[in-house]
Amino acid sequence: MLKALVKWLLISLLVIVALAAILLGLGYLLNENEKNTKALVAQIEQEKQANKQTLPKPVVSPSPTHLKTEAHNKQLETALAQLNKIERVKSLIVDNLVCKDVSQCKFVDTGQVDLGCVIAVNSIGKSLLLKEQFGQRMIECEERISDLSLTCHHNICSIE
Repeated sequence: MLKALVKWLLISLLVIVALAAILLGLGYLLNENEKNTKALVAQIEQEKQANKQTLPKPVVSPSPTHLKTEAHNKQLETALAQLNKIERVKSLIVDNLVCKDVSQCKFVDTGQVDLGCVIAVNSIGKSLLLKEQFGQRMIECEERISDLSLTCHHNICSIE
């Protein structure tokens, strides 16, 4: 019985020593790999810096058609940004129409035909819409808030 116990204890000790040696070896290899990787990254960064300094930037004079294309692209980007803003504001309006009584409804003068010039939203909607910049007031928006009245019909703010 004692011989078997010593035998298993010796086998267990050898296995633990072997595992420890393997782990130490792997740790050493990982450490060496990390050092090599850092050295290579530093070398690549130095090469990039050297390439940036040695390569002069070519001077390109834009052609008239290129300038027209750029101007057209900027106009399209501006129009797209305006459309995105209108969609965002429309979503804000729809999300803030709910009311319990007319005291929660407020007027907002957007000055934009696409948004309905003067609209009715709840108090939260008004505060959110006042943060938006609607830009230049359109001539087509002739509605005056003084001529309109608010209602809360079926829990939705509206204008009469």
